[in-house]
Amino acid sequence: MAPVEGYRCPITMRTTTIQPYDVPRFVSDIISQLHEIGHWTTRCCAVLNHTTPSSSTPAIISSTVTPRDARVPTTILTEMDLIKRNLNVVEKQHNTRLMSEIAYLQCALRSEAEEKMTDFERYVETKINQCVEEVHHTKKVRQEQMETSIALGNLQDGWRSLQSDVASLTQQLQKMQSTMEMAASRSVEMISTLHDQLKESSKLRDKHETSLGNQLVRRL
Repeated sequence: MAPVEGYRCPITMRTTTIQPYDVPRFVSDIISQLHEIGHWTTRCCAVLNHTTPSSSTPAIISSTVTPRDARVPTTILTEMDLIKRNLNVVEKQHNTRLMSEIAYLQCALRSEAEEKMTDFERYVETKINQCVEEVHHTKKVRQEQMETSIALGNLQDGWRSLQSDVASLTQQLQKMQSTMEMAASRSVEMISTLHDQLKESSKLRDKHETSLGNQLVRRL
């Protein structure tokens, strides 16, 4: 019988160093190893199918002794059963480990996503607060500008009104000045006229007194 080479699954030596980011490569390794196990099982079956006991050898078998050729298929079948059991155990172990690693990876990704989402929400909230503050500041500045414009318009209106009042007062003062000048000139004329009249009256009085004195002298 042709010798059947034993198979040692290397997956058990690789799972101790697996990292969450190695999960796809780890799954592909499991699939490749399963393919290798399938090829090895196919070779074992081919060897079993092509192996026959020698016909030239006498088949005298004791009742208590099992021939070597009769023990070989049983041994191979036992090894195959053990390999299948080991394969099932390894598959369950690696499925469990794979699910644990996937769960760990999902938790890590979820935690990272939540952290990034929290940071993003804080960033968005900060930006919204900044925008709200800028809007309030802009409204306040515009309100102040409007109030300043209104106050400036009121000042301009007051200045125009004051200018018109000053112009009116100036005209009134000019009229009063011209009126006072006319009155002063008239007063001067009247004073000079009265002065002349007073002189004439004084002269007439002197003449009258002189004539009265002369008359009194004549009568005496």
